[in-house]
Amino acid sequence: MTGDLMFLALGFAIGLSGALIPGPLLVYSISLALKRGTAAGVMPVWGHFFVEILVIVLILSGGGVLLQTPVAAKYIPWIGGGALIIMGLLVFRKSFSLTVPTQQRSSGHRYAMVGGVVFTAFNPSFPVWWASVGTPVVLKIYLGGLLGVALFMVGHWAADFGWYALVSYGVSRGKSVLTDRAYRLLIRVLGLILVGFGVFFIVG
Repeated sequence: MTGDLMFLALGFAIGLSGALIPGPLLVYSISLALKRGTAAGVMPVWGHFFVEILVIVLILSGGGVLLQTPVAAKYIPWIGGGALIIMGLLVFRKSFSLTVPTQQRSSGHRYAMVGGVVFTAFNPSFPVWWASVGTPVVLKIYLGGLLGVALFMVGHWAADFGWYALVSYGVSRGKSVLTDRAYRLLIRVLGLILVGFGVFFIVG
């Protein structure tokens, strides 16, 4: 029982340490929370979970070594960074015609999940983290059985979901005090942040 709680706590701690660091997925989540409310802001996390499930399956089936090859290390920053730059520029361009939404809409949540998949898959830090931290930790836990890996991921996902729900709720509630001009400015800033992430990953 103590070991089970340890895996949960380890997953939660590692998940929270990653979730607290602003990244492209958080930027996307904030933009959705501004447009459609708290529920929409949390939906990308489910897409993020889906990608991580695939990564876990890849690692446990022996494919984790692909993430640690020199070829992957060379091209991942360019592919992911370039995608983030393009996304950021598109967001920035669209911001000029936006107005503050007058009501929260529930439609389009499934597309938010797809966005979560895209912003996870094209985030250069995601495969780097799994190659350097995630893969060794998961394989070490797996030596004690599959249950430990499952508990580790439950703790990891609990941290991600809790943080994104909290941020989305705060952003959605604060939306009521935004003017159209401030809203457009905020979306532009979010777009530029995505561009900044892309440049950082390519240069770094």
